[in-house]
Amino acid sequence: MSLKPKKLYYKIGEVAELTGVEAHTLRYWETELEALKARKNRSGHRIYTEADIELIQNIKHLTQVEGLTLQGVQARLKPGGKLLSWPQSASLGNREQLRQQVLEIRSLLERARKLLAFKPHDH
Repeated sequence: MSLKPKKLYYKIGEVAELTGVEAHTLRYWETELEALKARKNRSGHRIYTEADIELIQNIKHLTQVEGLTLQGVQARLKPGGKLLSWPQSASLGNREQLRQQVLEIRSLLERARKLLAFKPHDH
């Protein structure tokens, strides 16, 4: 991500404008997500780093595009705020189990399609 001019810290209003996420939503996300914790300057105002802004953009994508709840977002975050991709977030055993379930569902759908396509002849 490239923000110009490059700064060490951004105020909450700047972050809201850059990310398209309202300030009150940012404050709420901080209470719900361990990975998102803005620092405060001497006067007590929240300040965000570029890494925080990148995390906020990822959270916005997960909630608005992928439809995850904040609990779902929390499950996708590694300590330190890095996102796990879906395959990484599932254990190897879970992936194999999911693959088997997908194959089973595919088979059931194929059988249902054949049944729906079958038309008995009228006598």
